[in-house]
Amino acid sequence: MEAQVGASGLQVRIWARAGYSFVEGVPTHPDVMHAVREQTFRYRSPVRGVVRVNVCFRLQHLGKSSMVYAFRVLSEDGETVHAEGSRAEVNVDMASLGSAPWADATRDLANTLFGTSPADATASNAAG
Repeated sequence: MEAQVGASGLQVRIWARAGYSFVEGVPTHPDVMHAVREQTFRYRSPVRGVVRVNVCFRLQHLGKSSMVYAFRVLSEDGETVHAEGSRAEVNVDMASLGSAPWADATRDLANTLFGTSPADATASNAAG
């Protein structure tokens, strides 16, 4: 499953709509604080002019305290891939500033919003 949104509806907005944000500097959920460990972009085809594009996110990996998203920037008709890449985030405990495991509710929401990656689904099925 891929969450498909317009270019203005990036990942932060998706989580904020689900109640994961900051209100007057105070987090609305313990799993709001993340550190970006790595982010990659590969540009494939230029976007010419002011046009609508789609940004597709998919959960590539969901670990104990990290998650990796894959994304693609597509033409409005979905025929042209303008860019693609990935983003790895680590959940940060606000008190210790160390990594912290995702809450079960966050894991469930991530799978609902962005889908379970095939590798995670296989590992989950083998374990259970």
